[in-house]
Amino acid sequence: MKKISFKHGLLWVGMVGLLFTACEEAEQEFDLVQETVGRGAVLRTVNVISDEIPISEGDADFAVELEVQDRESGNLTQAVEVWVAFNDTTVEEGATDFSTDEVLAETLDPSTFITGEFGLPRFEYAISLSELLAILPISDTTLESSDEFSIRFELVLTDGRRFSLADNTGNITASFFNAPFLYIATVVSS
Repeated sequence: MKKISFKHGLLWVGMVGLLFTACEEAEQEFDLVQETVGRGAVLRTVNVISDEIPISEGDADFAVELEVQDRESGNLTQAVEVWVAFNDTTVEEGATDFSTDEVLAETLDPSTFITGEFGLPRFEYAISLSELLAILPISDTTLESSDEFSIRFELVLTDGRRFSLADNTGNITASFFNAPFLYIATVVSS
């Protein structure tokens, strides 16, 4: 039978101690990351109901169904802001460009949302051509087929953070989350 020398025994004890220390440091680093990494929020697209607006139909609208997802199942959501703009895509050389800057169209109160199939707040949002024309500094005579209205949502949380288009990454714009925050409603001939 082979005897383990005192020197080899100390080496084994030292290695085991080092292993426990390394595991403890890794756990501390993991805990630190979990405590300091912020969690965001998204507005997941459930259904784009209508994204074309016929020129001569004032009651035609853009409509979408969205679901709020935050760390507390929607309870961190203070409001959802809706911003709109117009993009004149049919400007001819020398003609006036009727494109507009973004304007706050409305602020939605989460108390009006319903609970969806995953237990998260959902809402349908619709805005008509007449409403868009009343909000933006353009008239129906400037509209041409292929012009666009942009409708951007901004999620405002109770801790003051805001999430919208600028916060997007590939992780939330594709697959299940499908949360682009920005939608384009194309003007079409009726």
